[in-house]
Amino acid sequence: MAIDSEQVNIPQIIVVGSINADLLTYVDDSKRIGNYVFGEDFRFNLGGKGLNQALNVSAAGQPVTLIGRVGDDLFGKEILRQLRANQIDISQVEVDSIAHTGIGHIRINLAGEYDTVVVNGANSFLGIEQIDKAVASINDASFVLMNYEIVSEVINYASEKFRAIGVKPIINLSPIAEGVSYSIASADYIVTNAEEARAVIGSQESNPSVLANLLQERGAKNVIITLGSSGVIGIDQSGRSYQVKPETIKVENTIGAGDTFLSIFAVSLNAGKDFGEAIEIANFAAAMVCTKTESYLAAKEMEIIARKFKLEILDTKIN
Repeated sequence: MAIDSEQVNIPQIIVVGSINADLLTYVDDSKRIGNYVFGEDFRFNLGGKGLNQALNVSAAGQPVTLIGRVGDDLFGKEILRQLRANQIDISQVEVDSIAHTGIGHIRINLAGEYDTVVVNGANSFLGIEQIDKAVASINDASFVLMNYEIVSEVINYASEKFRAIGVKPIINLSPIAEGVSYSIASADYIVTNAEEARAVIGSQESNPSVLANLLQERGAKNVIITLGSSGVIGIDQSGRSYQVKPETIKVENTIGAGDTFLSIFAVSLNAGKDFGEAIEIANFAAAMVCTKTESYLAAKEMEIIARKFKLEILDTKIN
């Protein structure tokens, strides 16, 4: 369902977030002897929540600008090369002359579950000056996607700045870390899992619908709570509830599932789908990425999604 972007005026999506080099090791912990285990496989992937989200938007053919930082090192140079190849606007990605590119050191077990050691590097130096520069130069944008792998004060600042020019913030409350100030009231859409929601609002509530209502009471207009193998629930700003059942899949790994959900939700809204439809499409896309070794979708997978949900995707070229 690809259509010519020159015939359609679609606003771009902005992503403010982390850019990492992901170093993935696949391990069978049953073979561990003491503190030593041989890995089953190794991969280098593009990573970081911001980068994953931008790649997914680009795979859908929609115009996307990524705001972030990389180091002046081999990882940074390779990441920028691949971002250009994927037609992502990197005019707002700055190369840090001091800090190294962010690193995600990821271990994936036989069930596809993972743990990560993230070394933020240049991501920690994405500041409000860079946001101001981007806001002044970006035109015709619909949504801005953000997550907390960068400094939380920058997220709070960026959400207010973009909202002031009519760009709707979609904020993912991930990851959870001590000392982070989570921006809820400045979000048009909050996307989170139940564990993150409980941590942010300081509640032990087990009912996801109640958690969503509590987030709305704190100022979020629309709330989506992803429930992993139990599906997704959402409550829009009018109070209407939505529930989507989980997809049955064979999990390769769960890296990027949340980022894929967030970005394809935005893509779907940007293509004219309503809140409930966008949740359903995003849920399917997040399940699909769990069947891959990469943490983002490719154009061929977006074509499958587009056909299934009658989602128009664009053939967009970025100069």
